[in-house]
Amino acid sequence: METNNDKIFRNFFSEHKQDIADDGFSEKVMTHLPERGRKTEWIIPVFTLIGMLITLALVNVREMIYQIFGLLSEIPLYYLIGTFMLFPIVALLVMFYLNREHQLV
Repeated sequence: METNNDKIFRNFFSEHKQDIADDGFSEKVMTHLPERGRKTEWIIPVFTLIGMLITLALVNVREMIYQIFGLLSEIPLYYLIGTFMLFPIVALLVMFYLNREHQLV
């Protein structure tokens, strides 16, 4: 709940607002600060490894490889060539996205 004093203070400070010149000081301070390290970076690789190990234990890998190659042999050759030609484009887009994401942080 706002009182009359709050309104008076807000009006006074809004009327007498002063900006102090920064002259690049904030940017210099930000460049000298250490980067924040995330302490949870280990979670994704560890759980990925655990998932891979569980999958290898539960799945017949040899049969799966035979099925994958059987499915790939049914796909027309020009589709496979087109798919492999798209890999550099997709990798380039991912690289640009990751580079932009790290520059914004």
